[in-house]
Amino acid sequence: MRTGHAVILAGGCAALLTVYMGCTSHAAPPANNPGPAPVVVLGDVTREDVPIEIHAIGSGQAYQVVAVRARVTGQIVKVYFKQGADVKEGDPLFLIDPRPYQETVRQVEATLARDQAALQQAQAATGRDRSVAKNARVEAARYLDLFKQGIVSHEQSDQFGTTAQSNDDTVRADEANIAVAQQAIHMDEANLAAAQLQLGYTDIRAPLGGQTGDLHVFEGSMINPSDASPLVTINQIRPLYVTFSVPEANLGDIRKYSAAGKPTVTAAPPQPAEAAETGVLDFIDNMVDSATGMIQLKGLFANTGRKLWPGQFLNVVLHLTVRRGAVVAPSAAVQNGQNGKYVFVVDSNSIAHERQVTTGVTYGASTTVESGLAPGERVVIDGQLNVVSGKRVQPVQRAAAPPAPATP
Repeated sequence: MRTGHAVILAGGCAALLTVYMGCTSHAAPPANNPGPAPVVVLGDVTREDVPIEIHAIGSGQAYQVVAVRARVTGQIVKVYFKQGADVKEGDPLFLIDPRPYQETVRQVEATLARDQAALQQAQAATGRDRSVAKNARVEAARYLDLFKQGIVSHEQSDQFGTTAQSNDDTVRADEANIAVAQQAIHMDEANLAAAQLQLGYTDIRAPLGGQTGDLHVFEGSMINPSDASPLVTINQIRPLYVTFSVPEANLGDIRKYSAAGKPTVTAAPPQPAEAAETGVLDFIDNMVDSATGMIQLKGLFANTGRKLWPGQFLNVVLHLTVRRGAVVAPSAAVQNGQNGKYVFVVDSNSIAHERQVTTGVTYGASTTVESGLAPGERVVIDGQLNVVSGKRVQPVQRAAAPPAPATP
């Protein structure tokens, strides 16, 4: 019985051993056959001139905006332009009925003429009275000498002295009348200037050149200075501002590059068919918005072709500088690891090597590399998950993405 069990056990062990060896021979390849190399896509490390730029969304803003309002009350009797039309500085816009103001001017002119005549009369009377007073003083002095000599009586001398005094009082009264007449003339001249100014306000002209907007009044409308709406608004759009905001982290670079001259700014409507307009950075706000961490900038554009419009959303690029001969690698090649950023460099034998790198600015689908790579090297841009440093890879080609402007 024991022998039978032993044989059965031995036969079973032999069978199990045969099964085990058959399984292991199919599950594991020989030690000298590690399997196919992982497929990867490679990109080139190059040397390029990299424009350092900031991208933002902005909007057009009129260079100057004037809301034209009435300064006197009256009825609009003439509108000289069509709404939306261009006007030049000094062009007539509206005419308010001038007749009431013309009448006021004529009344003040009549009052001025009357007071000027009164002044002339007072001056003439004063001249005569001064002559009479002078003669009276001479007579009074002569009779005073005669009285001292005992030739005439005291009463006669006093009579001539009283007459001279009376004539002097008349002259002083005349001089006071002249002063009053002169003050009246000054008042009339001020009133005339004010009336002429009011009359001038009936002729409303363009304070600047630009494009007119919606017309809020028409011929026959009654208007006054307290009206809530302006008569029309004029926007100067040549030149034109483009307003945009950038993060405060960019302020240092903007100020640094602005010190050497005004950086250029390009702006384009969202429609791809529209070409970008070029201007210059003209304004940096004096404070950062603490709520958003952004700072407002303005680019100034000649806008001669009127491609840019007030209130229009625009794609804005602030061009700070160009970094010459920078080492550039595809951004997809840069990986983040425990020791920082790294890439897989593939040598001529298709062996991948992990290498630490220091990166700079993003340049569209590329990144500038400060250290760790050299122009001409090739790096893995897709398939990094299966790559082992020091092992072979199987490179395949893929078209590279077109370059785009860099951002700090």
